[in-house]
Amino acid sequence: MGVEGYHGLVVYMEDINHLARQRSPATAQGLIPATEFSRTISRRGRDRFIALLEAGHSPSVRMTAPKDGACVFYLRASDIQVFRERFVTLPMLIERFGEHRNSILARLRKARLRPFAPEGVSYGHIYLREEVELGLRCKV
Repeated sequence: MGVEGYHGLVVYMEDINHLARQRSPATAQGLIPATEFSRTISRRGRDRFIALLEAGHSPSVRMTAPKDGACVFYLRASDIQVFRERFVTLPMLIERFGEHRNSILARLRKARLRPFAPEGVSYGHIYLREEVELGLRCKV
């Protein structure tokens, strides 16, 4: 009060953060945070899933978080579909076959299937769907 011009403008960070959450471009566009999706396909190694997206191996939308300026990855429904068509994860295989993790890993080793690791970069237990279907001789 009593200060004119730019210096008289006062905004409370709580109000800005509240507005940012309400008007998030991601929410408006129907985007799902990649970290949220990664919980459904991987029990461990969420950072590896983000690294897979960052390397461009699966489509995603990259945005800057309004609160802290960090790079955040989001997925559209079509991005998720593309991921599921190209890749399969260990939890997805466990769900498909209803077997214990170690049994699935043994089947993958027996078929000589290795996780997706282009140029030696590991992204955890993420496999190319096509290779798994050929190696296990079944639709995954």
